[in-house]
Amino acid sequence: MGFPLLFLCLMGLMIPAAAGAEEAGPAVEPLRLELRLQRARVYPRVPVPVTVTLMVRDAQLRGIGYPRLSHRSLHLGEFSLPAKRELVLEGAAYTAYDFTALVSARQSGSYRLGPAELEAELLSPASGAAAFFGAVESTPVALESQPITLTVLPVPMRGRPDGFSGAVGRFTVSVSVRPREVSAGDPVTVRSVIRGEGAEREFSCPPIEARGFRGYPPVEGKGAGELVCEQLLVPESAGAAEIPPVRISFFDPTAGRFGIAQSEALPLKVRPAAAAVLSDRSDKSDKSDRSDKSDKSDKSDKSDKSDKSDKSDKSDLQRSFWPALSVLAALAAAAWLRRRRRVTPPSEEQRQRWLVAARSAHACGDVGAFYGAAFRLLQRVGGERQGLPAAGWTGPLPEGAFGPELQESLAALLALCDRVRYGQEMPQPERMAADLLLLEKAGGLQRQGKKFDIE
Repeated sequence: MGFPLLFLCLMGLMIPAAAGAEEAGPAVEPLRLELRLQRARVYPRVPVPVTVTLMVRDAQLRGIGYPRLSHRSLHLGEFSLPAKRELVLEGAAYTAYDFTALVSARQSGSYRLGPAELEAELLSPASGAAAFFGAVESTPVALESQPITLTVLPVPMRGRPDGFSGAVGRFTVSVSVRPREVSAGDPVTVRSVIRGEGAEREFSCPPIEARGFRGYPPVEGKGAGELVCEQLLVPESAGAAEIPPVRISFFDPTAGRFGIAQSEALPLKVRPAAAAVLSDRSDKSDKSDRSDKSDKSDKSDKSDKSDKSDKSDKSDLQRSFWPALSVLAALAAAAWLRRRRRVTPPSEEQRQRWLVAARSAHACGDVGAFYGAAFRLLQRVGGERQGLPAAGWTGPLPEGAFGPELQESLAALLALCDRVRYGQEMPQPERMAADLLLLEKAGGLQRQGKKFDIE
């Protein structure tokens, strides 16, 4: 009887212990690593935050490294500094450390992201005699998360606006021009700014084409969420002009539809060039002189009639005096007008001054100053050949003004001056040396002592 009684007592003690172990459930992991996306479905080139979370419970770590994330065919940015927070997972309290980065894909499709990996050192009390002094031991640990899937949706084909280049996001565009009032042949700067997240990646600078303007290639400037385009336009004739609106199209992933942003058209006042103003003044002078002569003629006729009615007894010599005087006055007025219509050409000293400036700029390697001086010199030579003031001549070179070979070379140099001054082109030193020799020939040309009339 003693043995069965002892057996029953032992069984009674073991049953509560087993029940307690069953109630405690599975052991809680002290370290966990998880990977999650803020959104699992996005559009191409739209960045989405991805977070790697290290969870620690009742453990000490040191030497925690940044996570590594497998992301084939995806663009992944740098992870941020870890953000600490407290959380409860499956009834257990953890201290969590969040590492966040941005991930995006250029093409639509389904992408595998992860697993994420992280290495650290787990600290535990030392064994043996070292434990008496509070020493600890470190054990390397490597944690790995489960992979996740990122779905990149294609941009819809239906409803795409004209000119859509694939930009995804939400953007605005603004345009300004300066100055707003110029003379024909003088350049204006058109500045277009596209703003929005990723604007510097999604757009390029297309050239603005405006009727009545000569355009040069735009220059790009990129910043965070901003694309700046600056372009030079040169009005070719006087009158009211307009810079056309700049229009961009994009797909708005938040709204799930296409959008269009467009700037306002900008009016521009273009004055006549200097040569046209001079010609206009000459025409006004002609009209004024003709009016004066007409008034004089009317007065002379009235005077003749009065003389005939009141003094019929005057001699033939007296009656012919006034017509002769009118003829002399008309001849004097014509001679005065002809002198007014003549333009004195620039002096040799002025041409040599720009030639010296070109030589100095070439010696210093200053491309902008060299081709600026070259343009001024060609402007004076071209003005002389056409009988125009230098400020009123903008090209092209008159046909037959020079020999065939020199004519073609100077025309090419004149076009290059415009590309350097307005299009940011940078010729090589060898080209500058050849152009300097060409300027020496052009600057040394002498006029044959004749004057030129403005037609």
